[in-house]
Amino acid sequence: MKKGIKITSAIMALILILSSVIIFPASAAETGEDNCLIGASNSYTMHTGQSMYMYMELKYTNVFYENITTSNPDIVDVKGDGKGGMNIYAKKSGTTKVTITVKAYTSAAPYVRTADCFITVVPAPSAPANVRIRNYETGFNINWDKAPNAQRYVVYIKTKSSEWLYDLTYHNYMNIEDLEPGEMYYVQVQSLGLNDFTGGFSRVSSYTFVPRTYHTCKYNANGTVTLNWLEAENVQGYAIAKKKAGDKNYTYYYTKATSFNDKNVAAGAVYYYQVSPYYTVGKSTAYGQWSDTKKVTTLFKPTVTNMNSNASRLNINWNFIKGATAYKVAFKRTTDSAWNYRTTTSRYYNVVNPTKGATYITQVCPVNGCVAGPWSDAASHYID
Repeated sequence: MKKGIKITSAIMALILILSSVIIFPASAAETGEDNCLIGASNSYTMHTGQSMYMYMELKYTNVFYENITTSNPDIVDVKGDGKGGMNIYAKKSGTTKVTITVKAYTSAAPYVRTADCFITVVPAPSAPANVRIRNYETGFNINWDKAPNAQRYVVYIKTKSSEWLYDLTYHNYMNIEDLEPGEMYYVQVQSLGLNDFTGGFSRVSSYTFVPRTYHTCKYNANGTVTLNWLEAENVQGYAIAKKKAGDKNYTYYYTKATSFNDKNVAAGAVYYYQVSPYYTVGKSTAYGQWSDTKKVTTLFKPTVTNMNSNASRLNINWNFIKGATAYKVAFKRTTDSAWNYRTTTSRYYNVVNPTKGATYITQVCPVNGCVAGPWSDAASHYID
């Protein structure tokens, strides 16, 4: 499991304080021998329900007067601390101007400074919705809908017997690896806003980790389909889903082996296969992520129907095979050891300038994408 820090109640009730100070030194002519450093004037954005503390920094002075006003008291509550600072609490969306006036005195004379702060309040980040969990080879891929006003997210994960662990991401997805096959995990996602202001929590989702596998399909000359796949660690077996093109529903087979031979196929048809490891948890069965769908086209064995020649070419013809998108043609002279291969979408092929007095042998194989059907019986022709 991807390690994190144990969740405590502190993060659940986290209130983050934003302190911003811009310091302006007063001139010697104004303050005499003492320096009076006063902040700040700027614009800030807050979430509803968020608190912020802002203050003026005054050196070698005592505050004897402080006044704070806001242009829209419905948007924020502002309270001074009597020391040149103010606590701001955002109540509802909108923009307001906050002004603080401070009178302080140095050894020379009282000094007055006013600072403005423009506050924009936006809604707190929403709870992430539609948390989706997928198994892959070694862990979970977790993703969710982006939450309005969220800056980043906290992803929490635990087992039934462990404590919560968490990690942070700026994306609306996260991969968590090194999970235990067959273990039930609980996942929850929280949104964070500006300055990590805590937003809402998603609903807790539970999911059993079952690793993913990959498989290959092959249509055999004997009219069967063979599937092979990679072994997945600590699983109880494998489920094979099969559907014939045009059918609505899948047929399922189960095995503990890492291969499956399907004898129930018809030539010239299209089938779709997927494989998934499974793990029994209590009375229910948890499946891993299904492998990519493999398409298999079963093709009839072709027949070379005619071979004829003249001085410039050898013409090879064969019958139409349903489901074939192309044909692979193999040919050679009887005295050659190696075959020549060509691919065509037609039902004939011309060998140009054949050798006079030689006998040519040919075979044809129908193909559909990466799927090849059975080769025809060999046919021969003598070049006069």
